[in-house]
Amino acid sequence: MHRTLLIIGVRLMSSNRKMAQRLPPKPEKPLPEDCCGGGCDPCVFELYEEELERWQARVDAIRARNSDTSRRGGP
Repeated sequence: MHRTLLIIGVRLMSSNRKMAQRLPPKPEKPLPEDCCGGGCDPCVFELYEEELERWQARVDAIRARNSDTSRRGGP
């Protein structure tokens, strides 16, 4: 029984690691000094927020695909 749980746990950890490796890197938040304060349109912070939204959508899509695959028992 313990061996079975260990094997299942190892498989889950391996699956989670693989998914994390395929996720795109999170955009780097600009530092306060990255903004010139000149009222730029768009501001570096607005560009960051847009990039963060696109990144989150990609991550959500990847996680959904991986979740669907794992429920079906593989690719």
